[in-house]
Amino acid sequence: MRTRTLGPRGPETGAIGLGCMRMSFSYDMAAPRDGARSIAVILPRSRLRSTGGTPTALDLGMTLLDTADVYGPYTNEELVGRAPAGGHRERAVPATKVGSVVTSAAGAPVASRTLGPDGRPEHIRESIDESLARLGTDHVDLYQLHRVDPEVPIEESWGAMAESVAAG
Repeated sequence: MRTRTLGPRGPETGAIGLGCMRMSFSYDMAAPRDGARSIAVILPRSRLRSTGGTPTALDLGMTLLDTADVYGPYTNEELVGRAPAGGHRERAVPATKVGSVVTSAAGAPVASRTLGPDGRPEHIRESIDESLARLGTDHVDLYQLHRVDPEVPIEESWGAMAESVAAG
């Protein structure tokens, strides 16, 4: 497999990564209703055998494991964190995203949950620690802003992400 280096000093990863969203998450685009900022309807998926193909993907050179804090919701990173067990972690390059949140009305059915942006700096700062815990690691190789929040200046969101990088 051809490889790429992430950034000027980043890790080397396979040119093809493994998108892990479907291990525990799926969504169907829905138009916002009644002025809501919702952009998607979440349809939970079974987690049975969800990580079975990950060691094979790593063996094939797909070392970039792409997930997001919100997938699952909030369980996909745990699956990705468990997937490289058995000596595979040193080859895995976890990539996760922040900036989306799951919302629902109290007592609403699971299928009515919606996905919307949250680029507030405090959300970003809290989310990196939660992502690290779910992934079972002390660092994330690629941390991405999943959605731009139209109500938060992008400079504030990027500033919080830069703080996370500087903190290690």
